[in-house]
Amino acid sequence: MNKSSNAAATSSVFFSDSAGTTPVTGEIGNEYEVTAISTNDLTIRLKDDPNGAGVQNIIPDNSYIKRRWRFADLFDRAPGTSPYATENGKGTADEMHIVVYDTTGSITGFDVDVAGQRTKGVLETYAAVSKHPSAKTPQGNSNYYPDVIFSKSTIKRLSSHNIFLHIIVIIILSLLEIFLILLRHMPLLYVYVLIEYHY
Repeated sequence: MNKSSNAAATSSVFFSDSAGTTPVTGEIGNEYEVTAISTNDLTIRLKDDPNGAGVQNIIPDNSYIKRRWRFADLFDRAPGTSPYATENGKGTADEMHIVVYDTTGSITGFDVDVAGQRTKGVLETYAAVSKHPSAKTPQGNSNYYPDVIFSKSTIKRLSSHNIFLHIIVIIILSLLEIFLILLRHMPLLYVYVLIEYHY
């Protein structure tokens, strides 16, 4: 299992076969959130369980783990290559899924990191936006992710209220997770790539 710092933002399912088709006995339907990593030890909890329950069954040695992004279930499919990129020779894997969520509970009343509140703290989702500045939707609108966010986001209206806006936008680009923090009254974006690399 990759132990990079972004692993704590994943969900996992245990399987008895390497193809990931046969769940460990008793684990059908169970999915877990990885909440912390310390060297070779993982802290996990039952996904979306308000009580934060741990592993439900004994997981045998040599079991397999299938990992997904913690918000993968909010989208119909994984990001891939947009029709725009294909038709215009702009390469592959330009799509991203973006989730804007509340990390403190000050906006929604729910903190996505608290057991059982993962989806309740979600403010906005943007599916299959593109990293290409000239990207268009089939309808001819811009599909470049900053344009989409800033034209459709309700966060601009929230930030005009007298509250501290601290929201994390998570971007999935193929298998790479990029974390953006938006701060109130600041157009600047702090980008965290895997191990909090700032640029």
